[in-house]
Amino acid sequence: LDRVSTDRPVVVSHISGHFAVANTRALQLAGLHDDAVARDDGRFPRGDDGRLTGMLWEIGAVSRVFDLIPAPTRDELRAGLLDTLHTAVSRGITTLHDLGVGLIAGMTELEVYRALDAAGELPLHVAGFLRGDLPGAVEGGFDAGRVSGARFRLAGAKFWADGSIQGLSAALRIPYQCRSDHRGELLQDTEALGRLCRDASEAGAQVAVHANGDAAVQAAIAPWRPCSRTVSGWPRIESSTVRSVRTTTSPRCMRAGSA
Repeated sequence: LDRVSTDRPVVVSHISGHFAVANTRALQLAGLHDDAVARDDGRFPRGDDGRLTGMLWEIGAVSRVFDLIPAPTRDELRAGLLDTLHTAVSRGITTLHDLGVGLIAGMTELEVYRALDAAGELPLHVAGFLRGDLPGAVEGGFDAGRVSGARFRLAGAKFWADGSIQGLSAALRIPYQCRSDHRGELLQDTEALGRLCRDASEAGAQVAVHANGDAAVQAAIAPWRPCSRTVSGWPRIESSTVRSVRTTTSPRCMRAGSA
């Protein structure tokens, strides 16, 4: 990307959001210099010359650069959201689940959704799931059921148990076929994930957990038993790669009251 510009920061993101590539200027602004990043930190790959390639591997690394990008204004969020929703309507879609409310502009996204709904401008029904690690997310004011006359409902909160299969960061019980020494990793331990889920559940949220690998799915199940008794909707695993999940895991999900 340095061929594009050396004085302006340039970042290109993968559609999944798990990876990105940045030019040298963007790395510099993020404090990611060759000598500032541990050589064994796989989130920031190096080339044969030992220098950073600009590749950002998984959410933690991507955030180091993306957190510096100016957030869109409220008007930009409103215009982008309406454009997306009207596109969905044109495809015959009448209801959406947004599992990433807050990923781009934090709590402002929730405010824009609610403002559009109050003004009667939402063209379809939306069940939103707020990024659970945002400050104040648990106090977001979750809606236990559909509100009469409203088209937006803050249904729950979303958390992350692991990364992605394509990034080799989903947590697996056995090594990846392409890397016999690697099983991915959990983003947080089961106890920490459990606390987050229980806090959200007690606040009235339906709990959703991003869990790609089978080890992550199992880690997510344990905290859900108490959650299933207090939240209006079933706890759910979001973005699970079915092929990686053991046949014994599905019954465990059902016993835990998850969907």
